[in-house]
Amino acid sequence: MNRRHFASFLSFALASPLSFAASKKITPKANSALVVVDVQNCFVEGGTLPVQNGKDVVPVINRLATQFDNVVITQDWHTPAHISFASSHQGRKPFEAVQLSYGQQVLWPDHCIQGTPDADLVSSLHIPNAELIFGPRGGLPSLRACNCGG
Repeated sequence: MNRRHFASFLSFALASPLSFAASKKITPKANSALVVVDVQNCFVEGGTLPVQNGKDVVPVINRLATQFDNVVITQDWHTPAHISFASSHQGRKPFEAVQLSYGQQVLWPDHCIQGTPDADLVSSLHIPNAELIFGPRGGLPSLRACNCGG
Protein backbone atom coordinates (compact mmCIF):
# COMPACT_ATOMS: atom_id res chain seq x y z
CA MET A 1 0.00 0.00 0.00
CA ASN A 2 1.61 3.28 -0.99
CA ARG A 3 1.56 6.31 1.33
CA ARG A 4 -1.20 8.08 -0.62
CA HIS A 5 -3.54 5.06 -0.38
CA PHE A 6 -2.55 4.55 3.26
CA ALA A 7 -3.32 8.21 4.00
CA SER A 8 -6.76 7.82 2.42
CA PHE A 9 -7.42 4.68 4.46
CA LEU A 10 -6.13 6.36 7.60
CA SER A 11 -8.41 9.35 7.07
CA PHE A 12 -11.36 6.95 6.75
CA ALA A 13 -10.31 4.93 9.80
CA LEU A 14 -9.87 8.10 11.84
CA ALA A 15 -13.43 9.27 11.23
CA SER A 16 -14.31 7.89 14.68
CA PRO A 17 -11.18 6.22 16.03
CA LEU A 18 -12.20 6.12 19.66
CA SER A 19 -15.48 4.34 18.98
CA PHE A 20 -13.73 2.01 16.51
CA ALA A 21 -11.09 1.03 19.08
CA ALA A 22 -13.64 0.69 21.87
CA SER A 23 -15.85 -1.58 19.79
CA LYS A 24 -13.35 -4.45 19.76
CA LYS A 25 -11.64 -6.23 22.62
CA ILE A 26 -8.01 -6.84 21.83
CA THR A 27 -6.22 -9.63 23.66
CA PRO A 28 -2.66 -9.81 22.33
CA LYS A 29 -0.59 -12.93 22.86
CA ALA A 30 2.86 -12.78 24.45
CA ASN A 31 4.45 -12.92 21.00
CA SER A 32 2.16 -10.24 19.50
CA ALA A 33 3.49 -6.81 18.67
CA LEU A 34 1.91 -3.43 18.08
CA VAL A 35 3.72 -1.62 15.27
CA VAL A 36 3.20 2.14 15.38
CA VAL A 37 4.09 3.61 11.97
CA ASP A 38 5.38 7.16 11.52
CA VAL A 39 3.25 9.03 14.09
CA GLN A 40 5.25 12.21 13.57
CA ASN A 41 4.64 15.94 13.48
CA CYS A 42 5.06 15.86 9.72
CA PHE A 43 1.96 13.75 9.23
CA VAL A 44 -0.47 15.66 11.49
CA GLU A 45 -2.12 19.05 11.17
CA GLY A 46 0.55 21.74 10.87
CA GLY A 47 3.12 19.30 9.46
CA THR A 48 4.64 19.34 5.99
CA LEU A 49 2.69 16.29 4.75
CA PRO A 50 -0.40 16.20 6.99
CA VAL A 51 -3.06 13.50 7.12
CA GLN A 52 -6.47 14.96 7.90
CA ASN A 53 -7.35 14.35 11.58
CA GLY A 54 -4.00 12.62 12.02
CA LYS A 55 -3.66 13.42 15.73
CA ASP A 56 -6.98 11.68 16.44
CA VAL A 57 -5.25 8.31 16.29
CA VAL A 58 -2.77 9.12 19.08
CA PRO A 59 -5.06 8.47 22.08
CA VAL A 60 -6.12 5.19 20.49
CA ILE A 61 -2.49 4.13 20.01
CA ASN A 62 -1.62 5.17 23.56
CA ARG A 63 -4.46 3.03 24.93
CA LEU A 64 -3.70 0.03 22.70
CA ALA A 65 -0.01 0.15 23.55
CA THR A 66 -0.73 -0.55 27.23
CA GLN A 67 -2.17 -3.94 26.22
CA PHE A 68 0.95 -5.12 24.36
CA ASP A 69 4.18 -6.47 25.80
CA ASN A 70 5.93 -5.73 22.49
CA VAL A 71 5.68 -2.30 20.86
CA VAL A 72 7.76 -1.11 17.91
CA ILE A 73 7.69 2.44 16.55
CA THR A 74 8.83 3.45 13.08
CA GLN A 75 10.07 6.94 12.28
CA ASP A 76 10.36 8.44 8.81
CA TRP A 77 13.57 10.48 8.42
CA HIS A 78 15.20 12.03 5.38
CA THR A 79 18.30 14.07 4.71
CA PRO A 80 17.91 17.53 3.18
CA ALA A 81 17.83 17.32 -0.65
CA HIS A 82 16.64 13.70 -0.52
CA ILE A 83 16.15 12.11 -3.96
CA SER A 84 12.43 11.54 -3.23
CA PHE A 85 11.78 15.27 -2.69
CA ALA A 86 10.35 17.28 -5.57
CA SER A 87 12.67 20.13 -4.57
CA SER A 88 15.60 17.92 -5.61
CA HIS A 89 14.32 17.77 -9.22
CA GLN A 90 14.30 21.08 -11.05
CA GLY A 91 10.88 21.99 -12.43
CA ARG A 92 9.11 19.10 -10.68
CA LYS A 93 6.24 19.35 -8.21
CA PRO A 94 5.20 17.17 -5.28
CA PHE A 95 3.24 14.05 -6.22
CA GLU A 96 4.60 13.91 -9.76
CA ALA A 97 6.33 10.65 -10.68
CA VAL A 98 9.81 10.42 -12.15
CA GLN A 99 11.90 7.52 -13.39
CA LEU A 100 15.04 6.97 -11.32
CA SER A 101 17.73 4.30 -11.49
CA TYR A 102 15.68 1.94 -9.29
CA GLY A 103 12.33 2.59 -10.96
CA GLN A 104 9.42 4.97 -10.68
CA GLN A 105 9.45 7.40 -7.76
CA VAL A 106 6.61 9.62 -6.56
CA LEU A 107 8.09 12.96 -5.57
CA TRP A 108 7.18 14.18 -2.11
CA PRO A 109 7.25 17.61 -0.50
CA ASP A 110 10.28 18.03 1.75
CA HIS A 111 9.26 16.28 4.96
CA CYS A 112 10.60 14.54 8.07
CA ILE A 113 14.05 16.03 7.64
CA GLN A 114 16.47 14.69 10.26
CA GLY A 115 16.99 17.00 13.20
CA THR A 116 13.86 19.08 12.59
CA PRO A 117 10.72 19.21 14.77
CA ASP A 118 8.80 17.98 11.70
CA ALA A 119 10.53 14.58 12.06
CA ASP A 120 9.86 14.25 15.80
CA LEU A 121 7.27 11.84 17.13
CA VAL A 122 4.00 13.57 18.08
CA SER A 123 4.50 14.81 21.66
CA SER A 124 1.20 13.34 22.90
CA LEU A 125 2.34 9.84 21.89
CA HIS A 126 3.09 8.14 25.22
CA ILE A 127 4.37 4.60 24.84
CA PRO A 128 6.91 4.00 27.62
CA ASN A 129 6.92 0.25 26.89
CA ALA A 130 8.14 0.70 23.30
CA GLU A 131 11.14 -1.55 22.82
CA LEU A 132 12.44 -0.39 19.48
CA ILE A 133 12.23 2.64 17.21
CA PHE A 134 13.09 2.01 13.53
CA GLY A 135 14.56 4.89 11.54
CA PRO A 136 16.10 6.40 9.53
CA ARG A 137 15.06 4.80 6.25
CA GLY A 138 15.75 7.78 4.02
CA GLY A 139 19.15 8.35 5.54
CA LEU A 140 21.16 8.92 2.38
CA PRO A 141 20.29 11.57 -0.20
CA SER A 142 20.34 9.00 -3.03
CA LEU A 143 18.74 6.09 -1.13
CA ARG A 144 15.41 4.90 -2.48
CA ALA A 145 12.54 6.34 -0.48
CA CYS A 146 11.06 3.38 1.30
CA ASN A 147 9.56 2.83 4.71
CA CYS A 148 8.23 0.18 7.00
CA GLY A 149 4.67 1.26 6.26
CA GLY A 150 4.65 0.43 2.55
